[in-house]
Amino acid sequence: MKLDAVQESIRKLTSKANSLDGIIISIGIGALIVGILVDVFIIRLLCLVLVLGVAGLVIIAMRAKPFDQPRDEEVGTSARNRRAEGGMKKLVFDDLQSSDVRHADHDDHFEMKFDIPETRPFASARQEFDSAPAARVPEPIIPRTGHAAPEVRAPEKVFEIADFFDIDSAIYKSESEPRTEFDFLLNKVLVLIKEMVFGHSVAFFWANFDKGQMVLEAKVSDSPLFMKGRRFEMGHDLLSKVASSGKPELVTDVNPLSERELIRYYDSPESIKSFVGVPVYFSSPGGPATVERPVAVIAVDSKVDDEFGEETLIQLGQYTKLLSALIKSYNEKYELLVSSELLRSIRRMQERIRNNFSQATILQSLAEETTKLVNWDFLSIVIYDEHKHAWIAKKVTNRGYDEGYIMTDQAIDFPQSIVGQAIRHTTHRIVDDLTLSELPRYARDEKVTKSGSFISVPITSLNKCYGALNLESREKLNFSRQDVETLYRLSENVASALEILFMQEVIHEYVIVDESTGV
Repeated sequence: MKLDAVQESIRKLTSKANSLDGIIISIGIGALIVGILVDVFIIRLLCLVLVLGVAGLVIIAMRAKPFDQPRDEEVGTSARNRRAEGGMKKLVFDDLQSSDVRHADHDDHFEMKFDIPETRPFASARQEFDSAPAARVPEPIIPRTGHAAPEVRAPEKVFEIADFFDIDSAIYKSESEPRTEFDFLLNKVLVLIKEMVFGHSVAFFWANFDKGQMVLEAKVSDSPLFMKGRRFEMGHDLLSKVASSGKPELVTDVNPLSERELIRYYDSPESIKSFVGVPVYFSSPGGPATVERPVAVIAVDSKVDDEFGEETLIQLGQYTKLLSALIKSYNEKYELLVSSELLRSIRRMQERIRNNFSQATILQSLAEETTKLVNWDFLSIVIYDEHKHAWIAKKVTNRGYDEGYIMTDQAIDFPQSIVGQAIRHTTHRIVDDLTLSELPRYARDEKVTKSGSFISVPITSLNKCYGALNLESREKLNFSRQDVETLYRLSENVASALEILFMQEVIHEYVIVDESTGV
């Protein structure tokens, strides 16, 4: 209570001092005006003294008065303004002290501001409360002491194992083939590309220059109009242009009139506005140091104008390098798999021949193992017949159900045929397109349709050629270099078995044995 009385006395003295300062300043201003107007030396000297004295008193008063103390008039005015604006009051709370003692120099205090309306009639206040929306309860203000606790935010989505691992994927359930693994990884890369560039469709096409076709390997698309087939002929479309030139293509505004000709992997126009295509290169081990043509093309499109730019090409370039590494890994694994399968086929064939050593068993095992390693529609094995003195088709398998194809025990024209040329020169003959071949497959009078591809591999040992293994396919360019190597390995083992078999027949037929001595 004594402290309140002292503060009240100080406030009154300050008010009086403020009024006294106004009187002194008025006297100084009046003396200055009189000294200017009156042309008397003594009066002017007296006015100068008064002005200097007033100036000194003002300076002393300003130094003695605190600058941050608001005047009573200003305090009153601000209070009246706050009441006029909305009748709001400010409550100041001081913690860590008793309710009846206030320490002005205490540091641990905080303020809570509440908007408290002026006193109103109860009825009007109740009406406003009923009509007003539910008010938000203010959160309590906690004094900051020391370091603030870190904010912990709960994730919006609950992540599970399936978000980071393909649990039901077949590639992890058992031993996967190189092709299955490559397709799985390729599909993942295409999904990443689609999400990165916000594309409508992303597709991977092989560039088969031998057949002149673009072959679809994998795609990720939002369109139901994507091509149902797997290949189309190379032409003047954007994909073929990337494959032939080996340079990327970027189109930011596709003309709707030429969309069907430029983008051919849709069955009907899809209103594509932007397109980007990048080449994928690959250099096989032992191949040329410089890569001339790409092996595949990645196509990305969008339904938005100017969706892609040079930065898209730079990003896709990193993905093409990754895919080149995947192709290299797939190619090496595939070659190892083919070699492993070939070794198992040779072992099975030798085991079967060992159990039943005859010409029929040898030829049958050769046909069965060839079926497991190479894709074909027609198979024949031509062997020389000592009794007919001609080259005869001893084994024929017709998957194409062509009635005009060569029959079992039918003779061939030697050497005026593809098979005859292979036997005569003891080297393989491969025809990628039978429509361009001048020689018949087996005989001049054959009635089989001339379409597809054909290969003939001689069955020869170091001393003699015993015949030829012949395969035919309805598709052009069906047989690869790897197929030729596989057929050679099988035919060499068959030739060794036939040589042993014929030597045994010669021994049994021409050697005379003395029954008494066994010589």
